[in-house]
Amino acid sequence: MTLITPWIMVAGTIGMQWAQATGIIVAQLLGQGHPAADLDRFLGTAWRAAFVAAAAVAAIYGIICLSANALYSDLDVRTRAVLLSFAPILLVLPFPKQSNAICGNTLRASGDTIYVMHLFVWSQWLFRVPATALAVLYFDVPAVWVLSILLGEEVLKFPPFHTRLRRGDWKRAQVAA
Repeated sequence: MTLITPWIMVAGTIGMQWAQATGIIVAQLLGQGHPAADLDRFLGTAWRAAFVAAAAVAAIYGIICLSANALYSDLDVRTRAVLLSFAPILLVLPFPKQSNAICGNTLRASGDTIYVMHLFVWSQWLFRVPATALAVLYFDVPAVWVLSILLGEEVLKFPPFHTRLRRGDWKRAQVAA
């Protein structure tokens, strides 16, 4: 986990930067009073680009996992095998994470910051932190299952984020120009 987490954080910024830029543009569009159709059109385009960013991040993760022998040649064979076992999770993780980030930044841009904050805080403190503690301290599960908790958290946030965004209230937000 110590070897892969920095890569997850660094490569993951690609998608997060796109999501933040999307949120900024949504706030500008709302502030300028653009109609819902314009917002939908922009968000559709932003979402397609977000999935390209997620694919790029997944590719980077895949390359890192497949290059473990070259990157960490002095590691034990079992440790390199564990790094390779992370690949399936890391190839999937960027997609729900990116989609949730687009939802979160869009909702924040419309003034729904408290909802987004609650979703992030409670998913971390009621799910990820206790699940990680139990997995590591009590159940002593393999590292790949500990890493899968990150994916589990994104899957957990997916329905509330997407339901709130689909509801469409954000399109009617009154944002000061």
